Parts: sequence; structure tokens; C-alpha cells
Amino acid sequence: MKFNEDSRVKIPAILHLMPLGYEDGSEQPQITRANLEGLKAICPDMSVGAKLNEACTPGRLLRQLLVQQNQELTELRDWLLPMLMNGQVTVV
Repeated sequence: MKFNEDSRVKIPAILHLMPLGYEDGSEQPQITRANLEGLKAICPDMSVGAKLNEACTPGRLLRQLLVQQNQELTELRDWLLPMLMNGQVTVV
């Protein structure tokens, strides 16, 4: 495998597939060019990436909305809870 601009994307995506020879799970061996040269990676054309992006966009937008709503609810809770605790506000 030749290293080029695309290698930055391909290598992290495939490293988990590579047997690295962990002995006891507590050490990470040095990842060298020799470790990676035998790996083969499939790099789809740009149209596949565009289709994936199109399919994932609604999910990303929903996640962004939910994160914003969660932040607003957290702020409301932090404002309301002390008042509930000291009796300034009651729930009917």
C-alpha cells in the first residue's frame, strides 16, 4: 500500500481489522509502515461518499436538534429545581 493523502482516511478505518499481536492486552505495539504494507483497503468513488452523506444528514440534523433541546432542558431544570426545593414553586 502506498501512503498518500487518502492513507490518513483509510488507515484509521482499517486498523481495527489488523492483528497487532497483543500479548496481555496492556500494551500497544508500535504501528510501523511494515505493519501496514500488507493491508488492502477499498476506497469507493466520490458518488458513494455523497450518497452516504445524503443518507446520514437527517440523522445528524436530528442529533443536533436533540443536543440543543437537551441543553435547554438542563438549563430549565437547573433554574427550576432550587425553587421547587425551597418551596417558592409548587406543582399542582
